[in-house]
Amino acid sequence: ARLSEEGQRIIIGSRCNSHGPRSTRCQGLRMRELTRFLDLSAQRRSLFLQTGMVVGAIRIGLWVLPFATVQRLVLRAGQKVTASHPVEQIIWAVTSVSRRIPGSTCLTQALAAQALLGRSGHHATIQIGVAKDEESRFEAHAWLLFDGCVILGGEVNRFTSIMAVEAKR
Repeated sequence: ARLSEEGQRIIIGSRCNSHGPRSTRCQGLRMRELTRFLDLSAQRRSLFLQTGMVVGAIRIGLWVLPFATVQRLVLRAGQKVTASHPVEQIIWAVTSVSRRIPGSTCLTQALAAQALLGRSGHHATIQIGVAKDEESRFEAHAWLLFDGCVILGGEVNRFTSIMAVEAKR
């Protein structure tokens, strides 16, 4: 668990799997998550729900469509400025929602954050990089840059950037 900006405790991930979805413990965890969600401001709840739709759509899109098609759709969606949210709130929403949507990879998160940032009038760049792990196996990773700083994707120093996905201004 961690604290949100409002000082509220947020459960990371789901602990229900080991106890079954109908266990008392699982139902208690879901009720606490619902209570925390309802305790958020209306603006943060709206951003969280909007982010859920965007992350879910991108996750499904990456599963059934070529990357180039998903990328084009995301860039187009990010061009429409609809609401202004601070960068930190968008990153919070993407990371929070992504923990609850199975298969939300670093690429899913980076694409979603880029689209949502674009809708809020912020320009961000996705970087896709490669590296070899300790056993010389190939790894790929995506992260998001805003004003030259990594804002999503964690530690990226060991990755060599091979591609940048720029949002149109």
